[in-house]
Amino acid sequence: MKEQNRYLRENVYIDGNTVRKEMVDLPVQQPFSEHRKQINRRMAADHRAYGMSPVFALGIIAAVVIILFLCVDYIQLQTDIRVRLDNINSMEDELAELISENKVLENQVSSYIDLDYVYDVATTELGMCYPTNGQVVYYDGTDSEYVRQYGSISEVGSK
Repeated sequence: MKEQNRYLRENVYIDGNTVRKEMVDLPVQQPFSEHRKQINRRMAADHRAYGMSPVFALGIIAAVVIILFLCVDYIQLQTDIRVRLDNINSMEDELAELISENKVLENQVSSYIDLDYVYDVATTELGMCYPTNGQVVYYDGTDSEYVRQYGSISEVGSK
């Protein structure tokens, strides 16, 4: 049987009663130390390709921390704005309610006062009358919005 199995170098086939397979040349094995050096070089290249320096890793961590801080701060600001807007809306509602209540009370007060009665009492009982042109004294307003009176008004009007 060994005689039937022949190696044909020109066709690279084994001839015989077994299944025909293509003859494959095996690579020449290198000594152990040379093979180990190649593996170590490949591992170092892979480590450099996928690894990162500690400075780069710290930079990424710092960027992530800063981004998280900014996101939390943004959410707090949005919440603060929303609370203030709700507070403003409630104060505006309260103001509108107070204005309407004030108008109602003003109308009630003005309906109780009879201006004709006030005029009759002032002219008949108290002797009051409308001022004439010589009785009205005009003054210039000051910046502080009040006037000091150093003398009697009747003395100023007689001059």
